[in-house]
Order: sequence, then structure tokens, then C-alpha cells
Amino acid sequence: MAKKKSPFTPAKRVKQYLKLVVSGDTDAGKTHFGLTAPSPYIIDMEGNASLFSGRSYHRKVTEETSHRRIDRDTAEVPFDFHILETRSFRETEKAVDYMLANPDPNGTLVVDNGSLLWEACQEGYITKLERKVNDGRSNREDPDELQFGDWRHIKRPWKDLMRKLFNLPMHVILLCRIEDDIKVIDGKPVTQGKKLDTEKRTKYFGTIHLHLEVSDDGNRTGIVIRDKWGVYNHGDTVENPTFWTFESLLAHAPNNGEQPQQESDEELAEKDGESFDNERDDLKEKTLVIAKITKAGKVMFSTFGQRGREAYNEKIESIQKDGTLKELPLDTLNTTLDELYTTHGELKATAPSNSNSDPVEEGEDKEIDFEFHTAD
Repeated sequence: MAKKKSPFTPAKRVKQYLKLVVSGDTDAGKTHFGLTAPSPYIIDMEGNASLFSGRSYHRKVTEETSHRRIDRDTAEVPFDFHILETRSFRETEKAVDYMLANPDPNGTLVVDNGSLLWEACQEGYITKLERKVNDGRSNREDPDELQFGDWRHIKRPWKDLMRKLFNLPMHVILLCRIEDDIKVIDGKPVTQGKKLDTEKRTKYFGTIHLHLEVSDDGNRTGIVIRDKWGVYNHGDTVENPTFWTFESLLAHAPNNGEQPQQESDEELAEKDGESFDNERDDLKEKTLVIAKITKAGKVMFSTFGQRGREAYNEKIESIQKDGTLKELPLDTLNTTLDELYTTHGELKATAPSNSNSDPVEEGEDKEIDFEFHTAD
């Protein structure tokens, strides 16, 4: 049997962009961080980004020499950005679709912020339910009381938006607020730290999750929560971080080629659905081939006696070392059936002249209607 082609290919370095989740309380410096990125396009849901127009920031850069790395501050760098002010989830979707069709490979898309965006996503779905109730197309009494099945519909456009942000051939910064992480223990609510104030799986988005804190004297500190590239450890701190603090991560990826792409849930579901269809079709065809093998065995037994029995059993035992007939690949079963037909012809050619069997002529149906059951 021909060896199947391996689905695996040698690993190679691929184009990467920074995809960051940046969290923090109000006034922690999230918007400031986002606008320090190269050529920012900011979706401003808080209405604060325009306050940075005409202002500047200090950019710390790292110079590589033959002996060491040198950090230094440049002169002030002016904030220079494009802005879309909206509180709409739908408008945000349209903006991301536009950037997918017209990407700026040297730019950065900043979403400010993911907390308000998640609220807008939920409110949009509730509004849709309210319309159905008012139009008599739903028997719900209170559309604000979401049911378990509703969350699947709410999260679908959110997941699709996160996929588009990941696939976007640009840097992406998703800014998020934080909230208390409250668990119910022994029937009582207990605060166990902080968490992102957004859809719960959003914490897995992107390359880095950086949490910002600001001290009473105004100094900002970045705490690395997650770094998928493994350059930073969980809990590492960075003083007064900007986008350029993490620019060195790009040295781990080439500057050409295309970045990895995620398939949509619909594309994956369609593909996996075909897998189930193929599995059902393969099982049906496999059952038919096993039946033909069984019939071929009965013909060989009844026609050639002990010679036919030994030839058939030898062939079946040789393939059943790898499992029962039902467990074997369809290709193996088809090959076995062809070999049994060949063996039948060889036995016929060497059979005594008084044999009571008729040869199977070329072009005839090789199935002969006998009932016989092989061991599974």
C-alpha cells in the first residue's frame, strides 16, 4: 500500500505583528499606551483619545551595540493618530472590516476599549430580542433576562471580531478595564483579585497581556500577565511602558511573508461537518466491502474445498494482525478483496478438470450470493 503523505510540515518562522491586551483601572494610562504605537488608528469608545491630540510623549528606545544594549530617551515624540469615535459594536465591526480590506502594515489598530465594546455587543442582542417581543415574534416576557442559549448567539459575533483582529496584518492593541473577580464560596460572594471586564475568553487574545497600574505620585508600572513568546515571565514589571518597550519581540519574527490566519467558526464547522459525513460514507462503503470479502471466502470454500479455505484464511489472518476487518482502513479492505479475486482465478486455473465451479469472467460482477461470516 502506498504510504500516505504526512499532514505535518517543517516549522518555519513567519511574519508576526504584536497583538496586545492592555488592562487597568481608570486613569492607569491605557489610552496613552495605545497611542504610543506606530501610526495608531484608534476606535475611541470612551471619548478621551482626542485629548491627546497636539501632545507628545517620551519614547525610550534600545540600541544594540556589539557589546551591550543601551536604553535611552529620545526627544519628545508627538502623538499622531487617526480616530473613529463610536459606541457601536456594529460600527466597530465595519471599521475592522475596512482595515482588513485596506490594512496599514506599518500601523496599529487600537480598540479603546474592549469593556464598552462587550457591553455594546450584549445590548445589541437584547435590543433585537425586544423587537421580537414587541412584534409578537417571541413569547418571552422580559428580554433583559438572558437565557443560557442566548450567550451562544451573543458570543458568535464577538469571537468573529476577535478572529479578524488576530488576522489583521497590523499591530493590534485591545484596551480593557478591570473589575473584581467575585466567586461564591459557601453561599457567600468572595472577591478573589481582579479580572478583565469583558468577555471571559478575551484574556487569551493576542501575544501579550499587560496590566497597568499607577502610583499616587503618577508613576506607571506595567505588569506582564502573559507572554506567549516566552520573552517575559509572568509577573515581570516594566516602568513607564510604551508600545516600544515590546518592540524587541518583533526580532523573533521575520519582516516578510504572511502572518498565521485563523479560520472562522463557520468555516471550521463546515469542514468538521464534512468530516462526519465522510465518516458515515466510509462506514457504509466499508460494510459493503467486508460483505464482498465474506462472499468471496464462501465461494472459495465451496468451490475449491480445503485449498480454498487455506488460501482465504491465510489472506485474512495476514491482515487481521493489524486489527479486525471493521478496524482496518478502507484501502486495505479493497486491496484484500482484489487479491482474493486474483487468488480465486489462480485456484481456478490449477483446479482439476472435473471442478464443479465456473470461472468469473472479466467484466462480470464478482459478487456471488453466498452467506458467510468472517470473524470480526
